[in-house]
Amino acid sequence: MSTIIQTNDGSQYRKPSYLRTQCAITAAMAAQTLPTIALIPLSNSAMYNMRRASESSNAVTLINAAKKALDVSGMKQKGVKLFNFNPKESLRPSDIIKDFSKFIENLCNKPINPKKRLKPFSLLNNYMVRTIRHGYNAGFKPDSNAVYINMKKMGLSVFHEIGHSINFNSSKFWRGMQKMRMPLMILASALPLVAMFKRKKAEGEESKGFVDKTTTFIKNNVGKLTTLAFVPVVAEEIMASVRGNAMAKKLLSAELAKKVAKSNMYGAFTYIALGIFSGVGAYLANKVRDSIAKPQKIN
Repeated sequence: MSTIIQTNDGSQYRKPSYLRTQCAITAAMAAQTLPTIALIPLSNSAMYNMRRASESSNAVTLINAAKKALDVSGMKQKGVKLFNFNPKESLRPSDIIKDFSKFIENLCNKPINPKKRLKPFSLLNNYMVRTIRHGYNAGFKPDSNAVYINMKKMGLSVFHEIGHSINFNSSKFWRGMQKMRMPLMILASALPLVAMFKRKKAEGEESKGFVDKTTTFIKNNVGKLTTLAFVPVVAEEIMASVRGNAMAKKLLSAELAKKVAKSNMYGAFTYIALGIFSGVGAYLANKVRDSIAKPQKIN
């Protein structure tokens, strides 16, 4: 394979070496994590405020209002269930390690059954269940048509989760948005990788073929495209909050309804920030990669 690039204007460029390219990709991956690390204290602060507001609210009042919300919204008739976790033990880091160890053990020791559907996200699901159980998250699962929550720790979020159930059960459009969540999250992770592994074009070098043109477009716009992948997710989250806030306003005191709206605002902030910071990370990674390994003009 030629290491020389010939552009339309007759200029020649030398492609970066394999070693230089690998170093550039490694540095780019490290650079991509910087905005994510910067997001951690912001997300933790939002979660802390949500938990503190819920813990200072009357859990029994919230549970009764949530049950009424399921009935009034028609979700009870749609079969939506509410599971309230109230564990006595605290969440320990060792629990997460056990989940991971069990996942690896099953992956290595159990023979693959081609007739049995592989569950690649089982580790993630175990982690999510633990965080919900101990009040560090809440969720609506479409496959079981149920809201899972720790009402003592995250009770104010229950109306948002019921909002998700309304989106799923009452609107084909918003159900479609929910089903796009995982594919879009995978896409948002894949786009920066495409940009990092794609060589920067030399000045005057044209793209050839569909794949080259597509990957070049992704590379040149990776920050915007990565953030754009989060838009449907954020939109569905906001719609769930809008519906949840409306129910809270009807079923709770004005003061408690305001706390619900504020809690949901913190939740929306984390998704919006994740989309923005992910886009910034992708843009930064692409720039770092190109600054280390790019075509050099031959004098």
